Parts: sequence; structure tokens; C-alpha cells
Amino acid sequence: MCRRSKPANMAGWSAGHAAAWLKEMEREIFPAIGKLRVDRIDVQDVLRALAPGWSTRHETVSRCRGRIERVLDFAKTLKHRSGENPAAWRGNLENLLPSPKAIKKATGERHHAAMPWADVPAFVGQLPETDAGRALAFLTYTAARSSEVRDAVWSEIDIETRTWTIPAERMKARKEHVVALSGPALAILEAMPRQGDFIFPIGRDAMSDLMPNGATVHGMRAAFSTWAGDLGLARDVVEKCLAHVTGNATERAYRRSQEVEQKRQIMERWALIVGDSENQGVVVLYALRA
Repeated sequence: MCRRSKPANMAGWSAGHAAAWLKEMEREIFPAIGKLRVDRIDVQDVLRALAPGWSTRHETVSRCRGRIERVLDFAKTLKHRSGENPAAWRGNLENLLPSPKAIKKATGERHHAAMPWADVPAFVGQLPETDAGRALAFLTYTAARSSEVRDAVWSEIDIETRTWTIPAERMKARKEHVVALSGPALAILEAMPRQGDFIFPIGRDAMSDLMPNGATVHGMRAAFSTWAGDLGLARDVVEKCLAHVTGNATERAYRRSQEVEQKRQIMERWALIVGDSENQGVVVLYALRA
């Protein structure tokens, strides 16, 4: 199972989607079974690939399980293998791996420790001028998730419209998400050298290593949410900035043309707070409220 063993419909994907697809497979799956012929892969091989991260990185590894299943289905269609798909979940791996519910119960309902939003400006202002430092600043300005930033590719960025479009497969809700990029977020991108497809070529824990004790990278989203709540901003727009799905499909389609500019207004206001390195956030907050 290697780069050549991939769905034929990958040709219709965006460059960013394809690159992210392969990056996760190379990181999570290929070390275990990447050199095996597709007709030799069995359930034990799939388990060997999935088990190490199934409970600790479940969202990512679960996506990879689905990709293995698709690749092996593709191989079967082309007569490269026969029999049942060893990566199938129902009636197969569901009997051998902990269920998502069991994982959630075992780990508990852990909240991601958030930095108080008033502390964010000073923190961002002292981040190092490194790939990891710029990635963490970009994450803060965009209220994005760690994986979304780590796997971001240049083809997802549209400088002209000042947007970052994250494909559905990389989103938690499996819905495409358009981020309205503020001026400082764009400035970070302009400072990043082109070192390949990925904007921030960093390891999984690179941003976490920069966080102070008691705070998490994911908690930066909570800081944004708390700030927006303190300011009394429209909750439905804030939820869209966080890529939380609201409304039904018809409503979302109708509102889509207006959403980006609504989100941009909020993200530019958040950028004023984050960029306030002298920590005058409270003053700015009430100035904006007026």
C-alpha cells in the first residue's frame, strides 16, 4: 500500500486536499503497512497501523481507517485483491477496536484549558519568529484548530479574496470552512517562505511546546469565543467563525454569500485585540463596544 495505491478520483481533488490526504497517511499509516502489497493486507495489518493512535489521536486515525478502506475497495474493483475489506468498520474492526463512545468515556469530558483573552495579546507578542511561532500566531488570529493549521497548504489560500478555504475532509464537521483572513493573518502568510505545499512545516507538538503551563493550543479558540461573548457579538456569526455548523443545509446555502464578510468583521476586530501587545485589551474592548 503506497502512494500509487490511492483512489482514482483523487485527480478531481484540489491540490491542498490531496496533499493533506497523503500527509496524514504517510504519518499515521504508511510506517506500518506502506510497503505491503494490497492483496496481502489483512485485519491484523490494519490493526497494527491503527492501534497506536486509535485512542490518543482518534479523529485523525479514524479518518485514515476510512481511507484504507477506500483504497482497498478500489484495489478490489481493479481485481488486485479479493475477499472482505479488512479495514471495514461494521462487523469487522468494531469488534476489535474501542468505539468512539468508549474512547470519549475513557478520556472523560476534558475541556481544553483556555488562556484568558486579555492575556492573549502579550502572549502572541512574545512568540518566536519561527515556523511554530508564526503557526501559533496564525492559529490565534484565525481561531482555527491545530490540525487545520498544521495541514494547511498554499493552494487553500486566496490572497485576492483574503480567504483560507479548508476542505470538508479536514474539518471536524466534514463541512468546507472559509476563514476570513484579517490583515495580521495575511501578514504572517507573507512572512512564511515557500518550502513546499505546506504553509507551516512543523511537527505535531511544535505549537503545544510554546504554550505556558496550564494552557492549551485548542484553548485559544475558547479565548476567542469568550472575548466575542464579552463583547456581545452576534452568536451565530461567532459560531461560523469557529466552524460550528448552524442551521439546516438550505439556510446555510442561502447565507453563504453573506457569511464571509460577516465573519471578516469579527476577525478584524479580534485582530485588534490579538495585536495589542501592550495589553490594553480592556480599553480596546470598550472602545469597540461604543
